[in-house]
Amino acid sequence: MKRLFISLALVTAPIIFGNETTLPKDLKIAANEIPGFNTTDGKGLYLDFYRELYAEDNVTVSYRTCPVKRCNELVKNGEADVALELFENELDYLVFPSYPMSVIRLFATFRKDKFTWQGPETMKDKRTSWLRGYDLHKAIIVPMKWQEVDKISQGIDLVLRGRMDFYLDDINLINDYLKEPKIAKDAPLLGHGSATQFFLFPGFTSSPRGKALLEIYNKRLPNYVKSGKLKALYNKYGYADLYAALSREILDRSGGK
Repeated sequence: MKRLFISLALVTAPIIFGNETTLPKDLKIAANEIPGFNTTDGKGLYLDFYRELYAEDNVTVSYRTCPVKRCNELVKNGEADVALELFENELDYLVFPSYPMSVIRLFATFRKDKFTWQGPETMKDKRTSWLRGYDLHKAIIVPMKWQEVDKISQGIDLVLRGRMDFYLDDINLINDYLKEPKIAKDAPLLGHGSATQFFLFPGFTSSPRGKALLEIYNKRLPNYVKSGKLKALYNKYGYADLYAALSREILDRSGGK
């Protein structure tokens, strides 16, 4: 398979580690395509996040899309530097920063004529799906008959046709999909219930290169919040509701530094 990275050039001054400048000249991101957050053309909130975060260090950011588990393997093998949207310390072969990169408001989507939402217990022993590779059974405490799907459209369609009971995903992504003309007429048939909220982290390759890039992430992120740049970025993409929880978590973990 041809490895295609989309170059996102940045211009700034490097950070100094001890007495030497050891920061790599580029950051290679491997991530699943998520509309509005990271897309095949190199646009989205997450990609802008990394472009801006590493801008002070003259790092060129590149990006490739791949299935979640494939992305993790690329980082493990050193073919990419960082995978996105992982649970904290989820994989023992990657290294994780002190701060999250995003917050997920996980909602269940279901047919309103079949279920009345009464919390996560509503999904107990029910047929539930989510995007492949996200391992959401680790975030939901009730047992489910779960399977993975490749796209939001597939998960929602299975619910509409009665082949699955619930589809789990971030509510912003669900709402964005349901605005599309091809599905908008069916949207009134669906209900949504809050399942849980959690933070997601980038996972860096465990090599010296990866650890140097991780150190920059840890050094820059609290100030990125305090400067107002992270808020502006979330506002730009229409996710101001997510910013409050994310920024609070970052500043709490930094001790207000």
